[in-house]
Amino acid sequence: APASESPEGYMLFARIAKRLGENDYILDEKHRAVSLSEEGVEKVQKDLGIKNLYSPENVRMVYHLDQALKAQILFKRDKDYVVSSDGEVIIVDEFTGRLMHGRRYNEGLHQAIEAKESVTVQQESMTLATISFQNYFRRYRLYRGRGIPPDLQPGGRPDSRQPPGCARGPSGHHLQDRAGQVRGYCR
Repeated sequence: APASESPEGYMLFARIAKRLGENDYILDEKHRAVSLSEEGVEKVQKDLGIKNLYSPENVRMVYHLDQALKAQILFKRDKDYVVSSDGEVIIVDEFTGRLMHGRRYNEGLHQAIEAKESVTVQQESMTLATISFQNYFRRYRLYRGRGIPPDLQPGGRPDSRQPPGCARGPSGHHLQDRAGQVRGYCR
């Protein structure tokens, strides 16, 4: 569903999903998936007053129903998410148990959970682009502890791989003291 859609669809299907019984859906706990059974499809079609839920003109309804069904059956309050005192649904990290403020489920699932919990349904956000951390940092010259690139190093700086006392100038030649002697032994 597009990001500009109103929250009424989420609220309607949250009410429908709450009325469904165990015989109205098929739960696959291993894959964390849920779908309507034949009895469930008939019940939803009756509630909506339509003949065929899966006809092309009802694509949006199927989308909202799938998300409402997931929110109702698969996502449990105080395990997968919490509702704050100000009515915000906050995701709980499944591995650490930490609250993930500012994070939202995608594809309308977060809105379906908000509708299930009867809090204000916020508008769905749209992801316009994604980038991995690795590719993000590849855009910069300095990354992963590589230090200063050679063209940015100041001249006359001793090479860290050389023994102490070895000094080279900006051109790579050995530095000499006032008497013309090379300072230190360099490889």
